[in-house]
Amino acid sequence: MLELADRLALTPDQKARTETLFNTMESNARGLGKALVEQEHALDRLFAAGLITREELAATVERIGRLQGQLRRVHLEAHLVQSEILTPEQIKQYGELRGYGSPGTNKHDPGSHKH
Repeated sequence: MLELADRLALTPDQKARTETLFNTMESNARGLGKALVEQEHALDRLFAAGLITREELAATVERIGRLQGQLRRVHLEAHLVQSEILTPEQIKQYGELRGYGSPGTNKHDPGSHKH
């Protein structure tokens, strides 16, 4: 969004709110991403050492799944908040600039972002 701030004619307030939103999202995502990588490495080490039990496997995979879900939520919540910052016209223009469908058929605006 910030890369397109000029083309979307973001107001100073919109730009400041977007920067704050991005910084918060990035900080939260980094922490979760680090924890996710640590859990994946722990799982790899248990398998490599031949020490994994079914219980440890279940618990570790559940932790990994929770972290993946939390990371996805952080990202998608940022899209929801961003759609509250922009005007409907800016949302439409953003979709067009990002190539999310042809003009007038924006199915992937920040409020309905799909991965």
